[in-house]
Amino acid sequence: MHIPLGAAVLGLVVTGCDTALTMRGEVQYIWKAPLRITFVRCLFVLTRYLPVALHIINIVLTSLWLDGAEQVPKEHCGSILIFRALAFSSMLLLLDSVLTLRVFALYDRSRTIGVFFLLLLALRIASSVYSMYDHVLRYPEKIEFTSYCIPGVKFEDARNPVWVILSGEFIVQLAIITLTMKRTVWDFRQFSHLLFSVLNKDGLKVFSAIVGKWQ
Repeated sequence: MHIPLGAAVLGLVVTGCDTALTMRGEVQYIWKAPLRITFVRCLFVLTRYLPVALHIINIVLTSLWLDGAEQVPKEHCGSILIFRALAFSSMLLLLDSVLTLRVFALYDRSRTIGVFFLLLLALRIASSVYSMYDHVLRYPEKIEFTSYCIPGVKFEDARNPVWVILSGEFIVQLAIITLTMKRTVWDFRQFSHLLFSVLNKDGLKVFSAIVGKWQ
């Protein structure tokens, strides 16, 4: 099997298994009556089912463009790269939205915290879009792809869109973990609650993953 296609199928299988194993809790807490459309519920549904849809689209696109040698012709690699970049950015935005909402709630829906994160996310998105356009969409013919549609990138270039995206995400996650730790470890240090432990643990996991990619 073509390696990117196999990776996409594996991703769909893992995501599908996670969805199936946790479906009982989802039905109990999300789909019970009365069904009201709220921002949090919509965010949950997107976070839950958008990855499944993206995996399916990725599998379909890769399958359609595979040639007889089980390789994607390089003229189609640019389209695949754009789709995967959009998918990656969308999932990062959903992740950031979930984590910032938790911080927003921790600070009693502080308007200052809300505006701060809105501006921070807007700046990260704008810088990522501009960098992607300037380096990928503007001159697609200059990108060299391997036989597996992997773009050849020079990581020593500080303006590389990969560095821009990861650096922006690092700043967002640093703000999230700092404000979460301040609230749950310092402001509420006289209280001991399982929720605070979960918030800190989840935040540290995401922050460690982002730092690992950045390194």
